[in-house]
Amino acid sequence: MKRVFFVFFILTLFPFMIYAQEIDMTDVEVEPYDTVQFPPFLLEIRRSEIITLGSYPFTSMAVGVGYSFFKYFSNGMDPKYRPISFMKTSSANFTDEETRGIILGAAGLSLGIGIIDFFLNQIIISKERQEKAERFGENGLDPDITIIPVYKDKKENFTVFEAEETE
Repeated sequence: MKRVFFVFFILTLFPFMIYAQEIDMTDVEVEPYDTVQFPPFLLEIRRSEIITLGSYPFTSMAVGVGYSFFKYFSNGMDPKYRPISFMKTSSANFTDEETRGIILGAAGLSLGIGIIDFFLNQIIISKERQEKAERFGENGLDPDITIIPVYKDKKENFTVFEAEETE
């Protein structure tokens, strides 16, 4: 049986190995995404998503250990209900309902961490925008810089309008 599987495996994948081609990436220029393709708001939501999903393993461990301690102390410190980290066996003796509660509690805690991070990040970004507006003015430009517009004539000549100097 193993021999038949091995022959089948080789016969199906070998043609793909022969015709595999390498792609020449020397002339390819990678352009970073701009704000039109991914608005900053989507990047901030993505950051919260990463933090939410990344914190889930830690919150599930913390909620599981916390619940096992709660169960241990609520049952009068009975050795039968020792917390997970102090048990001699690997069985935690949780019912399906307790396990579901631990999973949902960890998911809720992770979601809370992600939402808190999102709002804290929004506050930081708002403060940075206010500081920039105070420093550079409403249009985001340095007030010491004078902008001189350039217009095209119908004759393809450029006309420059000079700004009046004010002091």
